[in-house]
Amino acid sequence: MYKSAGSRLIVAIIGLSMLALLCGGCGSWTWTSSDGGTIMGSITEAQITAKQRSMFEPRAGTGGCTVWLKEETILLETAETNSEGIFLFSGIRTGGPYAIYAFKETGSDLLALWKTNILVSSDQVTQVGELPLKQTSKVSGTVISSDGTVKGAEITMVGKKVMADDDGIYSIDGIPYGNVEISVSAKKYDTSSSVIDITAKNTVRDILLVSSESSSDTGNTAPAIALNSPGTGANEAETQFLIEWISLDPDDDATISLYYDSDKTGQDGTVIVTGLSEDTDSSYQWNVSGVPGGSHYVYGRIDDGKNDPVYVYSPGTVVTPNHAPTITITATLGGENLTGDVEITWEAVDIDGDTVSITLYYSPDSGTTWTSISSQEKNDGTFSWDTTDVVNGTTYRIKVEAGDGSFTVSGSTPIDFSIANIEEEG
Repeated sequence: MYKSAGSRLIVAIIGLSMLALLCGGCGSWTWTSSDGGTIMGSITEAQITAKQRSMFEPRAGTGGCTVWLKEETILLETAETNSEGIFLFSGIRTGGPYAIYAFKETGSDLLALWKTNILVSSDQVTQVGELPLKQTSKVSGTVISSDGTVKGAEITMVGKKVMADDDGIYSIDGIPYGNVEISVSAKKYDTSSSVIDITAKNTVRDILLVSSESSSDTGNTAPAIALNSPGTGANEAETQFLIEWISLDPDDDATISLYYDSDKTGQDGTVIVTGLSEDTDSSYQWNVSGVPGGSHYVYGRIDDGKNDPVYVYSPGTVVTPNHAPTITITATLGGENLTGDVEITWEAVDIDGDTVSITLYYSPDSGTTWTSISSQEKNDGTFSWDTTDVVNGTTYRIKVEAGDGSFTVSGSTPIDFSIANIEEEG
């Protein structure tokens, strides 16, 4: 619609009046024309009402609030709101888009806001209006790929940028509640961008990065898994150990299997558990009582049935205790009358793989006292005992003892047997 010169003059006067009203409490601020534009607004601690929006009502502004003017992640200028919550940036290069991040500590809480897509015109005031501060969250998580965790990934939220540590873990404070974009990038991976609905003081968001060099004939994204526990170093376990991981598959419900291995290569270990769900499972309580003593790496296998399975080893080991061997006498001795050479048989097992030595005993008095037959025998499961070396009797028993250098266990026959060798006449 065409405006007359008089109309344009009235509009200009009203615009200047509104600027004067906004700047009424600006203290020492003086707005002057420059080669750039001006960004102006006010910060409130809560969403203001329609009545408060009226230019004739006082503003519920927040003084002493720090305001950052940013272009992407670059901090251009910093300002502080006056007593009425008003801020101003002048001489700003025309164009954009620019963004504002404002924050203020109130007791133990940090309130903040994030305003994006601000465009600036030359010699004009860009009004961004009344901006309410919101509660903030700490957003943290792990960046993973099909190769495991991604060290040094760059995470950006509300113009804040952090780097993932050596374990792929990141954390960003001061993220305002609401829908906030998170962008993650790393060398050799496609950049990941998504929106998080921030509704709590602590928000966990794990990120899956896809290799920019990978290709899939199925058009389906390969799943990923990263083991958080066992963590770096040696993690001791007596009877139980909690294995923890994060896993992601944007296309399918992949299945997870866990294994333990003596080294960190080959994926040729022993099964711990299979059939876990990528969608619902993130930990498993491992009973290590039957696991050989020593240091064991844990690795996970995740499979979506469409891509090649992905294997990832834990950064550290689980150290299980040494176990005593077990011994079972397999010879049937009890109630017999024995003569000459008697075959004593046993089965001794050490799940740790330790060398087991055997000592054999006999008792002539139903197990009250024991006498050595032979010691330091190989654990070959059999020994021939010449009973002519002992006197005849009816209350004999046998005991077999197994030792692995750390533990000694034994087993004995529970029923008496007789030795009745024919004595030679002298």
